[in-house]
Amino acid sequence: MLNVILLALVLHLPTVASAQVGSEFIFDRASFPSSHASTIVETREGLVAAWFGGTRERDPDVGIWVSRRDASSGWTTPVEVTNGVQADGTRHPTWNPVLFQPSSGPLVLFYKVGPSPSQWWGMARTSRDGGRTWSAAIKLPPGILGPIRAKPSEISPGVMLAGSSTEDDGWVAHMERFGGPWDAQGLASAAAWQKSGPLNAKDEFGAIQPAILAHSSSEIQILLRSRQRVIAEAWSKDGGVTWGRMTATSLPNPSAGIDALRLADGRFLLVYNPSPTSRAKLALAVSEDGKAWRQVTMLEDEAQGEFSYPAMIQSRDGQVHITYTWRREKIKHVVIDPATIGRNGLADAQPIEPITGILEMFKTHDVVALGEGNHGNEQGHAFRLALIRDRRFSAAVNDIVVEFGNALYQDVIDRFVQGQPVAYDELRKVWQDTTQRGTVWDRPIYEEFYRAVRDLNATLPVDRQLRVLLGDPPIDWDDPQSRSGASRTDDFPVSVIQREVLAKKRRALVIFGGMHLTRKRTPFVPPKNPALAPMAAAVQKLQEGTIVAQLDRLGARVSSVATLTNFDISTLQADVATWPRPSLALIRGTPLGLASTVVYFSESTPVVRARGGIEEKLLPDLAAAPSMQEVVDAVLYLGPPSTITQSRLWRDLCADPAYIKMRVERLTEFSSSGADSFKAECAAALKR
Repeated sequence: MLNVILLALVLHLPTVASAQVGSEFIFDRASFPSSHASTIVETREGLVAAWFGGTRERDPDVGIWVSRRDASSGWTTPVEVTNGVQADGTRHPTWNPVLFQPSSGPLVLFYKVGPSPSQWWGMARTSRDGGRTWSAAIKLPPGILGPIRAKPSEISPGVMLAGSSTEDDGWVAHMERFGGPWDAQGLASAAAWQKSGPLNAKDEFGAIQPAILAHSSSEIQILLRSRQRVIAEAWSKDGGVTWGRMTATSLPNPSAGIDALRLADGRFLLVYNPSPTSRAKLALAVSEDGKAWRQVTMLEDEAQGEFSYPAMIQSRDGQVHITYTWRREKIKHVVIDPATIGRNGLADAQPIEPITGILEMFKTHDVVALGEGNHGNEQGHAFRLALIRDRRFSAAVNDIVVEFGNALYQDVIDRFVQGQPVAYDELRKVWQDTTQRGTVWDRPIYEEFYRAVRDLNATLPVDRQLRVLLGDPPIDWDDPQSRSGASRTDDFPVSVIQREVLAKKRRALVIFGGMHLTRKRTPFVPPKNPALAPMAAAVQKLQEGTIVAQLDRLGARVSSVATLTNFDISTLQADVATWPRPSLALIRGTPLGLASTVVYFSESTPVVRARGGIEEKLLPDLAAAPSMQEVVDAVLYLGPPSTITQSRLWRDLCADPAYIKMRVERLTEFSSSGADSFKAECAAALKR
């Protein structure tokens, strides 16, 4: 009963199912700096994507680029298949490609050419080999623009219905119908096209770029981008010949492109920016009827940046493919399994093979932050060894940033992992002489980790050898000034990552305690004594400055994984008990993600002090605790807490009088706290 009550208190209910099963960039580097307005289609040979790319939108060098996805090798290198060069040598930018594969006929690429959306004209090219080669450019008839951004619909065999719009006299939407043939003569023939009248009064709605949802052969719905900060809609009851009045939906829109899709099972999906003002978030919503929508997952959820102009299809295997603009720099491809989008309630988190899952993260992130769980746990250590020893790891990752090493000895660890001889008395200072006065890093698993990297590097070519970056601030225990002034904030490891990883365009695995890797923390209840408010605010600010939070603010691409050792998540989702150990799970929109961090973590209760002997313990405001999905992206499940074991101090270490003397002196320099438990731990080690 207690668990049921607790779950009701801590579950954050507004969001639902998460169904993302894969994501990747279509290209990592390209000859053009800016990319936008992608489109995706499935041909008989496989997936094809296109977008416009160049210096920036509206520049004359912007052309249409195409990539095909090979089942074995992934996306092909982008190729420019058309541009805006005219017969007289002038060049205009190209715009908004739309790929369409009719049930019979060639693949068609529709696009626009012109100095601006108010002056562009419609063009097309066709391909009979799945996008490898293309026909000459075909100019569409005067007044016909073709599908303006979202994919068209084949409403009957050989008949295409396309959403279109104009921007030369306000934003006005219309529909275009084409009945073939799918060749240069047919596409250029005015007789083959039909164009509807305007679908909106420009003084009531400024609406463009219709996305089509065919409910039946006669009932068709369109959803549109608008200037009114909402998604607009209109309905047809006669197969798109005539249309009812355009109205506003309840869905926000920051004047940005959308796409929609009818699934094979009859449900509808919508991908959109769920904000009236910002393109920094991109969401997926589901509906049973095209009217009542519920958000199922966030594809992007940032404070700033642009993730926009999505395109969406369902492939023959049932998977949903979404492409979209990623910060105007790249095109991202996300795969959704619609079977995991529940019709009611929450979709469960799904276990992923964890090594593959983390390596997949590196395809779209510069940094993957892997929480350690309880310091010293042996299951997490075993997983980390398996991860770095996987042959794919050194191909994807350059650096490993660790908490358990004093940065004063970066040169020592560099030499050691490169295979150079290092005296043991010099080496052990790396983990024994950190800002931690206690035994936390003295446990054998941390030395073993460094030795595992050294052994691995011995098998790798020099250009693929891993570097270990020490993230604990430099402290010299032989220098009293250094010893007293050492500051233990996350600013230092962030500076290391910024300088050694991001600035050098490298990728890093970051291994730290989990609380260093959260995006948000539970705020404190304001202190009762107003005199302590400034100190409480300072502590709150320090707590919010975690590694991941700071890297997010710097614009780095970071994915954060919490390793679970203290909380049994099967109390939130029962089938977790049957998962393989270890397993990785993306948690957004699932019971694991919507649960409050209250059930996962024990928050600290620091004491703040002011002059005059005033002091007060700061208590976490549990009612304001964030959900887990606001804090991390995924969890690493090692098993229930009862199965987690701890690495223990070596007997030989505890038999070393110099080590005992050093540890006791450090533990008792400011207080006697910890010395007695250390002595007891060593006494137990000597009996083993």
